[in-house]
Amino acid sequence: MSGLCGIFSFDKKNDITDLLEVGLYALQHRGQEGFGITTMEGQRVCELKRKGMLSEVLNQQIIEDICGSAGIGFVKYLFSHNTKYEPMMPFVYQTDHGNSMIALDGTILNRNFNFCELVNKINGPLESFQDYMESLKGTYNLIYIDEGKMLIARDPYGVKPLCLGKLKDTFIAVSESCALDAMNAEFLQDVEPGELILVEKGEYSVHRFAQKPHHLCLFEMIYIARHDSIIDGVSVYQARYKTGERLYEECPTEADIVIGSPDSGLIAAKGYAKASGIPFVDGILKNRYIQRTFIKPTQEERVSSVNIKLNAIKENLQDKRVILVDDSIVRGTTMKRIIKILKDAGAKEVHIRVASPKVVSNDIYAIDIPKNEQLIGYNKTVEEVRDYIGCDSLYYLSLEGLEDCCGNKGYYEKYFTGVDIFQEEAVCH
Repeated sequence: MSGLCGIFSFDKKNDITDLLEVGLYALQHRGQEGFGITTMEGQRVCELKRKGMLSEVLNQQIIEDICGSAGIGFVKYLFSHNTKYEPMMPFVYQTDHGNSMIALDGTILNRNFNFCELVNKINGPLESFQDYMESLKGTYNLIYIDEGKMLIARDPYGVKPLCLGKLKDTFIAVSESCALDAMNAEFLQDVEPGELILVEKGEYSVHRFAQKPHHLCLFEMIYIARHDSIIDGVSVYQARYKTGERLYEECPTEADIVIGSPDSGLIAAKGYAKASGIPFVDGILKNRYIQRTFIKPTQEERVSSVNIKLNAIKENLQDKRVILVDDSIVRGTTMKRIIKILKDAGAKEVHIRVASPKVVSNDIYAIDIPKNEQLIGYNKTVEEVRDYIGCDSLYYLSLEGLEDCCGNKGYYEKYFTGVDIFQEEAVCH
């Protein structure tokens, strides 16, 4: 779930550092634990790696100290099971072509995988590199840059999104299209699952190294991605809006107002309101200086964030039957607190409508879903979940409904089904 931004200009007089900064800010939602920026100007390499968010560290002086016509930026998402220190990407390597840089967002399952071999394969014959990429198991997006080329690749299942754009003579690879929009760059194409794209000599060429069924992480569409992104041809905003409409079709409910859980439930709530004819109003105010609660690495941090993150707008809630739409319920920490806030503010009834199915299984490949016993939906009926979080009624969108709203392209959805597409691939030679 980390974010990648690779920029390669064929005009060596160009300084792409400002573009790289803009792209990373557009991808900050994908990782808030730290970031890395590496740029190249000829054989000169500049690196900046820090913990925390971009806004906490970057200033004009720092940006002026790093420059180059090519660079990679990385925002880090910290999985809770990663207890040991992991060096921040991008990594720098010396090759026969001089200095190079590489960043990978994902989890490679091959026991013998190492970056040195990967870099060596990149700089060998293209056919040999394609064979090597086909042998890798897991979820990943890859960006590699040296003085003469940029290479990007997406895993054969396409679990994480990746796309390519262009601004004049500069090629840009990013995790989400919203970053291209922020840079005023032209969208060229999504990198398809099992594709690698080679940018060199002023052009780009597309090569397929594997062919497997499409399995985009479904959480990208309901929570992770920014709502102004287009992923594999599907508008994230429209998909989320449709889930709200579909929720009403599947479970029509009488109420006075519809509200959304900020920020991830707001779009689906508007769709529910449109389909039902029930007014959409603001019910909860979010402190925008608090980071995303779900991706905090520890339970203590999540609870603390929720307690200072949300406030009710009492005038809109007093004596009202409320439908609250949220994108998902994972641990139940936030939802239980929100329901209490709403009832303390005078809501007469609170009906929870979730724009995704019940989360029943952990995940470590695409998004950090905790151990099964920490999931509020694991081995609990919907009624048992409802009783625990304290609402008057609870309904989850069907998996079929969610897939339909997102374009029926085929999805990675272990957290909803328990089916692990990597189970056989995890045992690698």
